[in-house]
Amino acid sequence: MNTLIIDNSQMIQKNTSPPPNYESINNLIYSNVYSKITIPQFVSEMPITELSVQNTRLYNYKVDLANASTLKLVKLTLQNFIVFQTEIIANFSGLSSLTLVGTRINDFSFINNLSLRELTIQLADFSFEEKRIITRQTGLQKLALNKCNFRELHLLQELTQLRELSLIGNKLKNSDFVDCKFKYLQQINVSSNQLKSLDNIVDISTQLIGINASLNKIGKLLYNQLQPEYYLEELDISSNKLIDIGALELFPRLIDLNISHNKLGEKLMRVIQTVPLQSINITNTQVTTMGFINKDTIRHVTFKNNYCCQNMSSFFSWPNLSTFKILYNNAPLSNKHCKNIIFVKQFQLNLTELHYQNKYIVYKTIQQRYNEKVAKMAKVLRQSMNFFEQQTKELNFLLMLMKTQNGREQQQELNILQYNVLNGKQKIYNQTNRNRLLHNFMQKQQLCVLNIQGVE
Repeated sequence: MNTLIIDNSQMIQKNTSPPPNYESINNLIYSNVYSKITIPQFVSEMPITELSVQNTRLYNYKVDLANASTLKLVKLTLQNFIVFQTEIIANFSGLSSLTLVGTRINDFSFINNLSLRELTIQLADFSFEEKRIITRQTGLQKLALNKCNFRELHLLQELTQLRELSLIGNKLKNSDFVDCKFKYLQQINVSSNQLKSLDNIVDISTQLIGINASLNKIGKLLYNQLQPEYYLEELDISSNKLIDIGALELFPRLIDLNISHNKLGEKLMRVIQTVPLQSINITNTQVTTMGFINKDTIRHVTFKNNYCCQNMSSFFSWPNLSTFKILYNNAPLSNKHCKNIIFVKQFQLNLTELHYQNKYIVYKTIQQRYNEKVAKMAKVLRQSMNFFEQQTKELNFLLMLMKTQNGREQQQELNILQYNVLNGKQKIYNQTNRNRLLHNFMQKQQLCVLNIQGVE
């Protein structure tokens, strides 16, 4: 899909000349609008299916969509505008995704004419009748009503096809979820509300696999559970007031857990070892060790702003570990295990508080491993090139021989050599790509992959 982004679009008026190759643009984005905007005439001649008009300043300017009325839009996004031409939006019969962020609509009834699959509304204040209008979109699969003061969750039960639901910043309480059931709901985001547990939320759907309940007042995961086990795979309960996470034992399929910014400590974290986690974020949880993590399944660890008195280097050899972030920790390292750092694909480490000798060990270990990899790849590449040159010489010889003798045996040998030459070319191509990727990795490691501070 070809995308055109127009910045400072207050300069875009009806008489503006079209951009080059505008006939092939499918996605048009206006951003940083500082005044009333009128969609230019040439837009009606473009094969646009996605239109986004974003006013990054928090002023509600008017938007004129008249010249967009002939478009066959599939996705429309309006941010911080006043819209009076709702009948134009209603005529987008193929519209399946609508996003209204901080946008004032004089009449929400236009939604009745649409068949939406995705709807996002943020910073709006609905009347009860307008809430009923939204619930008539029975084909919705993704719905976000963020910061809309929406608490009538029982109305949403009419959306039988709903897969993802976002209710950020609506002052929701656990009692608002009582007797709410969704047949196919898989993901729910209830961040920035007033929840005190996950009661009534984990029971909202038998298909639920992901919950984001960050920035609430959760002290205990569950007080009452209706099922012996739940099927959650992703759980974000960061920035709460957790004092008990024992209910994690009820989530045997959990693979992604974020409990950062909770004052837990080691005793409360032991239950984590019973869960086959692949990713965990334990930033700022006042833990001093990671012995509670199941090292056989874990792949991604974020361990920031903690005081770790355990030797961190032993964790670098965990069998499946690919991402390890231990920034801003007092993490001692030993010479014995530093050599395993290179096996972690993404590794971030803050060494400013470590002894210079340990910094030097890490730095030298990485350089040594890099040199070994480069030498090994260069050797394989040379072998491939020698093989290719030898096969090419034999092929040329047989070609000369074929000019004087037409025999089946020579033809068979020629076919075999041609096949071998192609394989040789492919090997050289593959090894060259590997060397290129390794070189790029070493160029970027200091910026994004390997963050070593205090090493000259």
